[in-house]
Formats: sequence, C-alpha cells, structure tokens
Amino acid sequence: MIAKLILYYVIIAAVSFLDYKYLGMKNQKNALYIYIIILLITSVLFTVHTIGVTIPNPLIGLRYIFEPVGKIVEKGLGVDTG
Repeated sequence: MIAKLILYYVIIAAVSFLDYKYLGMKNQKNALYIYIIILLITSVLFTVHTIGVTIPNPLIGLRYIFEPVGKIVEKGLGVDTG
C-alpha cells in the first residue's frame, strides 16, 4: 500500500513538473490553477481509496436531488409513470 502511494506521488510529481513548465511558459495561469485543483482532488481521492476508506457514489446524491424534480416535471407534463 505504501509503495503504491509512493509510486503514485513520484509519477504525479514528474508529470506535474512537466505540465507546470509547459503551462507556465504559455502564461496560462487559469489552466494551471484548474490543473492544480483537479490534481489535488484526485490525489486525495486516490489516497483515501488506497488506505481502504469507502468513497460514496456521487450518483446517489444526484439521484436524491433530481428524482423529485423529475417527478414534478412529469406531473406538470401529464406523463403517466405507472
């Protein structure tokens, strides 16, 4: 587990260094900020998953939000869902 994390972070550091140089030379600050944010989020998720913490499925939350909205729209359109 530790070896997997170390290998992951070495690869991420190497790729990030190359991308940082490329985006820095092109003066793409916004792209660099978005890249860093996405990299941090995915690194945290990978680390948490590797140590064995169960990560919830985001689709469950989306279903919880959009299922009532869909029923309201169906009711407004007069669709019979059975």
